[in-house]
Amino acid sequence: MSSCSIRCEIFDHAVLHSSVKWHPASVSSFLDELKLICPNRTLTQSKWIDSVSSKMPLSEAQCYWSMFMACRQSMLGQVGEWMELGTLGIFLFCQAYAQARARADSSQHNEAVVQNLATTMAIPSNSSQSPNSARGVVHRSQLMTSSSKLVRDNSSILQFILENLSLLIGVASVC
Repeated sequence: MSSCSIRCEIFDHAVLHSSVKWHPASVSSFLDELKLICPNRTLTQSKWIDSVSSKMPLSEAQCYWSMFMACRQSMLGQVGEWMELGTLGIFLFCQAYAQARARADSSQHNEAVVQNLATTMAIPSNSSQSPNSARGVVHRSQLMTSSSKLVRDNSSILQFILENLSLLIGVASVC
């Protein structure tokens, strides 16, 4: 039985908050477009910028490219101003995780707000403090502090990969 190791740090450091909302299917179709303009399955920065110019501003395209180059060098030890389409596809696939995670976080945030509201509103009537007292403010402050801590959710990363495994294999096998 073979095993597969997921380098989760890529989800920590290689996911940009972007104007482009990548999804697994959009990554796959974008790579299909790139295969037509890159018959040797390698992409240069100029081809990258040309291919995404209708999707994002130039500064964002340059930011993506810089981040992809740094990740490729750090993780694969490759240097040079080119990127294999398969590697690019995996990095873009990680961008799609950000959208899936944002939807999940939004749902969890909404549940937390409802629970917090219910807790805040359930102040005993014999309490000498009003809902706007320091106790209520501290409670809300603690909620904001605890909900803003960023923690990698390995189980959601694994779930995302498993749900999109066939697309990921297709993306990775572009070369």
